[in-house]
Amino acid sequence: MNPLAFLFAKPHYVWRPRQALLRVTRAMRRTPDDATVTLPWGAPLRINPAEVIGRAIWTTGVYDLAVSEAIWRLLDPGETAVDVGANIGYFTSLMACRAGPTGTVLAAEPHPEIHRALAQNVEGLRAAGVKAAAVGLLQAAVADASGRHLLWEPPEFVTNRGTARLDTEATGAPANVSGRRFEVEVVTLDGWCGTSRPTVLKLDVEGYELSVLRGAARLLAARAIRDIVYEDHDPAASGLRAHLEGHGFSVFAVRLRLTGPALLPPVTTSPLHFAPPSFLATLQPERARARLAPRGWKVLRP
Repeated sequence: MNPLAFLFAKPHYVWRPRQALLRVTRAMRRTPDDATVTLPWGAPLRINPAEVIGRAIWTTGVYDLAVSEAIWRLLDPGETAVDVGANIGYFTSLMACRAGPTGTVLAAEPHPEIHRALAQNVEGLRAAGVKAAAVGLLQAAVADASGRHLLWEPPEFVTNRGTARLDTEATGAPANVSGRRFEVEVVTLDGWCGTSRPTVLKLDVEGYELSVLRGAARLLAARAIRDIVYEDHDPAASGLRAHLEGHGFSVFAVRLRLTGPALLPPVTTSPLHFAPPSFLATLQPERARARLAPRGWKVLRP
């Protein structure tokens, strides 16, 4: 495909042409190891453009556009949102700006180096004077029982710093595979949130999403969390859909289209190699359909 045709086949550039020009000019220069970009909603974010998440933001201006749009439309100003697996804080920033000064965001990231980057980006948000929610940070993993556990860096962590995971029998390191390990604190979502009643949860924890949800039994039983946006790379075996439907949620696939986000049946596969397999579980399906139905990309033009 012609490179220019490829650019204008993506909504990131069709709906935000300035980003297409920025990508072309950046391609002519040496890619830096460290850069601070301004996200479409006006917040600064320090990234590594050589790493998967940083590269996506460096080239397209955002990361995972369909999920970004879904969260922006589902979360209302003044609400509380939770970012489990916050990484460097991209979604934390989006949630904080969308929830606004009367809202709250809770963000958890267990990896010590990435948590430092997350904290720096949250501080950068405050220093820039962006009107945003208060952000509470937690350096811990979230699972179904509190305690301490090993966090493992798989080989691909060098280029994708979103792949660190708890080293458990189900999701951790295969036998005889090397990689750095860190002992980290582990908490449950019920224990961490306490009396808070988050309405939107973003969940991306490299295969132990079900463990996180099992540690949120009280919140789920109270129907406190209205919308859960999550990744699931193995829907047939993960058990996530059945668990969520058992708590009254309707589950949809969240997909990227040129004209806007799409909510599709959860068995739908993603035809795009750059689109993660993301899903929405919601207690209010009609509200979600109505929120995501309008054409366009609000997150690109907030």
